[in-house]
Amino acid sequence: KARIMPALRLGSLSTKLSHNQFVAAVHKNYPTWSVISNYNGLHHKITIKCNKNHTFKTYPQSLLRHQVRCRRCDYLQRKSNVIHKLEKIHPGYRMISKFTDVDEKATFICDQGHKFKAQVYSVINNTGCPICSKRRVGIACRLTSNEFKNKLHKVQPFWKILSEYETMK
Repeated sequence: KARIMPALRLGSLSTKLSHNQFVAAVHKNYPTWSVISNYNGLHHKITIKCNKNHTFKTYPQSLLRHQVRCRRCDYLQRKSNVIHKLEKIHPGYRMISKFTDVDEKATFICDQGHKFKAQVYSVINNTGCPICSKRRVGIACRLTSNEFKNKLHKVQPFWKILSEYETMK
């Protein structure tokens, strides 16, 4: 549950706070963050700097309600998590395009050197290279010459085979 200062509960948020009062209130919720711009009321965006020196704009009321996170820090954390999962699930894989979000497509190179595009979410949840996958599945599903003849005879009993069936290599 969000920590809310007793004097600044949701129903009693006031635009009458001075800049110094506002900075003190923000410091209680976010002790390592700095208020960069002047406070001009709850409905006018202000500039904040997080402890990693990322600056962003937000509404003061969100800060007082403890509902703000640094978007850049969140992005970097998500990216780090994705790279860690990718290394764990697919050790030889690399993401070669810019990471935007887990729902977006990115370009990857698998451990066999195949380049492919896929949703980041899919790749980190154990979907691998489509080229390698087709090769693995293709090899497992190939029929021998006799298996092919038997299946063909069941489906088309009156057909005659004119040349020998060859498995793909």
